[in-house]
Amino acid sequence: MENKNMGMCKDCGEVYSALIMKDGYCSGCKPEIFTERELKNIKEQGIKEETTKEVKKEETTKEVKKDFKEEAKKGKYNFYIGLAVVLGIATYFVSSALSLPKDEVVKNIASQYGVGSYSSRTKASKIDIIDHYKKEGKVVYILGIEKLICEMPMLEVKGKWTSLGMDCK
Repeated sequence: MENKNMGMCKDCGEVYSALIMKDGYCSGCKPEIFTERELKNIKEQGIKEETTKEVKKEETTKEVKKDFKEEAKKGKYNFYIGLAVVLGIATYFVSSALSLPKDEVVKNIASQYGVGSYSSRTKASKIDIIDHYKKEGKVVYILGIEKLICEMPMLEVKGKWTSLGMDCK
């Protein structure tokens, strides 16, 4: 029952349904102010007298259930947000890894430039891939060719990798 249908007896201080109260008293404390018909109706309808403790217990139970449901919703949302972040990061790294050329392709393209002691063509076995980074939509490889450090920007065009030149220092 809701609190608006409840009343506290002025005599015993217990909380009862408003249906069994009259002039602020329960039927147990002041039966003389109730008619016999009212007392009979109370007993026939089976209106239960609720004590203050029972009302408080019911209210506390409702609050705990409400709090639990709210916390469960928060936990569920936090789980989904975390899952989305993890999937986004994983997708980024997988797509980055898949969008890079294989090392052999990089070395073969770099070997076509005349760098180092070989003026026409450098052997792929003499080329070390030091690192790579992305810049302005291109993948730039940092290569070690003999004693030189070179940068070679690359682009994927129609599924094939091509170099945009090489700068060695």
